[in-house]
Amino acid sequence: MLIISSTPFLVFSGCACFYQGDQRRGRLASVRSSERLRYLLRFCGLLLLGLAFWCLSTMLGIERGMPVWLGEVSIAFFLGLFLAAYRSDMHFPVMMACLIFGLALFLGGLL
Repeated sequence: MLIISSTPFLVFSGCACFYQGDQRRGRLASVRSSERLRYLLRFCGLLLLGLAFWCLSTMLGIERGMPVWLGEVSIAFFLGLFLAAYRSDMHFPVMMACLIFGLALFLGGLL
């Protein structure tokens, strides 16, 4: 159950990595100037979204895991968009907090 509870946090962190990895939308100046860091953030976002999809599909099955995952992705992008528009300086700290909490739940579920 902890693994399924970790997926919204992993999905939000993955979506925020994609958001921060964009040259026009990224908040950090070091990411904007470095092509390598942008690719790294996009790759981390892809890994986090893949990990969340794998968790849901192994626990719920592919028939129920895929719609749940798509719903979580749409909610995460929607919330991330509002957070970036309202408080763009809080997007990165919230992403890091969700990533730490999501990975803690995921690793706790594996034990």
